[in-house]
Amino acid sequence: FLPQGNFLQDLLIDEGVAAIDALSRATLLQLLRNLGPLALPLTLPLNFLLGSGNPQRILSREDKESLLVLRRIVQLVDASRSNSRTEAAENETTDVLQTVQRLQRLQPLAQGLLPSITPGAASFAQRFARQLARRILLRLADDVERRASSALMMN
Repeated sequence: FLPQGNFLQDLLIDEGVAAIDALSRATLLQLLRNLGPLALPLTLPLNFLLGSGNPQRILSREDKESLLVLRRIVQLVDASRSNSRTEAAENETTDVLQTVQRLQRLQPLAQGLLPSITPGAASFAQRFARQLARRILLRLADDVERRASSALMMN
């Protein structure tokens, strides 16, 4: 991680922010579905922002694409986990002492890398948080603007 960032870090931030935004909106939509009539205290402010009683408008096409990418990543991770579990079950006789010795050999490497990674990781986290806050505020502003323009069209 470089403190000033690079293309890969920017890509990770962009995709991570989009995924978190999409997940939060999808979670809200799922909550509204599960609550049924009890969702009224939540749907009233959403109706004010979105301009209709249709909570489906919460998710944009980009949100749906981000959720699809996340679903595929989870499927890949689950597939690799199931493969590693099978291998681990076959290799249960692996000596724990050997594993500990290998980890001890990596300790100096980790101690040497930690000071060089920390500033970049902190910068990455700050940029991620700023971009997430920016995206949430922009989406909220778009929702309010859409509501206002649809109200003007009706008048």
